[in-house]
Amino acid sequence: MERCRTLREYSEFVSRIRQYTEGETAIEKAVDRAVTECISEGILADFLRSQRAEVVKQISSIAYLFHCNL
Repeated sequence: MERCRTLREYSEFVSRIRQYTEGETAIEKAVDRAVTECISEGILADFLRSQRAEVVKQISSIAYLFHCNL
């Protein structure tokens, strides 16, 4: 992972989502916060900027389904 910048940044992005979903009541709010912070810090910035709505929608949907099935 150290050699692949994209993989390292993706790992950081996922880590932030996990962190924020622990403290946030709304999954979508936690995902949106992670996206905003990653863009401002240059983490997957180009991809998240261009695909923001789709990323928030898809990750929120998957996380919601996962939590409902627990």
